[in-house]
Amino acid sequence: MAKRRQKKRTHVKLSEDQIKKIPKSMVIHLGSALQNHSLTQLVRDTRNLMQPHTAINLRERKNNKLKDFVVMAGPLGVSQLMVFSQSEDTGSTHLRMSSMPRGPTITFKIHEYSLCRDVAKILKTPKSVSRQAPEFTMPPLLVMNGFKNPKESEMHEKLLVTMFQQMFPPVSPQHTKVDTIRRQKLKM
Repeated sequence: MAKRRQKKRTHVKLSEDQIKKIPKSMVIHLGSALQNHSLTQLVRDTRNLMQPHTAINLRERKNNKLKDFVVMAGPLGVSQLMVFSQSEDTGSTHLRMSSMPRGPTITFKIHEYSLCRDVAKILKTPKSVSRQAPEFTMPPLLVMNGFKNPKESEMHEKLLVTMFQQMFPPVSPQHTKVDTIRRQKLKM
């Protein structure tokens, strides 16, 4: 019987060291956010944004605490934790980003956001994107624009830059194929 051919150019297996270097993330929401449907959709959109190295089908329960997710982050190899929460009294939405296992943690207050379905409604020809689309097989590219030179910037700007850079795997311009870059850029 003939030996089965193995593809070597397109199906290159990563070594264990390379797999450990890839940052993995977990996007969760806690507290009263479980009843807020628009915030639940924002969490789903953020999970899709962070594909392929994030927990897409993560299920939260009302009795889950942040400690439950932090404890499970170690065995699962999670290096970034993004927590969405909404305060019950003021209704303000917050995003906490944390590097695992020991921090640092950055907190953002979210003033406004647009969901993917809202953006698709206003487009003349919306593109239907599923979770298994080719856009989500490669991690997103992070372009840091508008920040000062790290040598001249303040400590909080350096912290922000390094946190955002550690969320995504580094890109090697020599080895990255242009046709694998499929996601559109967003203007902010």
